[in-house]
Amino acid sequence: MTLIHLKDRPTWDHDGWLMTGLASPSRGSKELCTWHVRMEAGADGPPHRCDRELVVNVLEGTVRVTVDGVNNDVKAGEAFIIPANARRSISNPGKIVATSLNAVPAGVKTERLDDIPSNTPWLK
Repeated sequence: MTLIHLKDRPTWDHDGWLMTGLASPSRGSKELCTWHVRMEAGADGPPHRCDRELVVNVLEGTVRVTVDGVNNDVKAGEAFIIPANARRSISNPGKIVATSLNAVPAGVKTERLDDIPSNTPWLK
């Protein structure tokens, strides 16, 4: 068994998004990556793609997910699954913080669609 203690959870701040790494290959998981996300009000994520499906469980607030041009607002207590290779972006359209718990298979490859290199250390 691998235990990830509170003090050992790495965090990354990305322009209004705070990512907290939980399970990942560098922290002992061979098959799954999970991370906690805190999105400031108005935070807007870049368009991107993943080669594996993404599961997002919204814990607080409302998260707007756009998949292949279709918007959906997902509230606390709800979840969404984005299929592999779909064009996606995620934002917080609300006036309060939104949080989520996310999961993807280990080894996922991500690609930003705005010509900026993808930087996802919480998945490593």
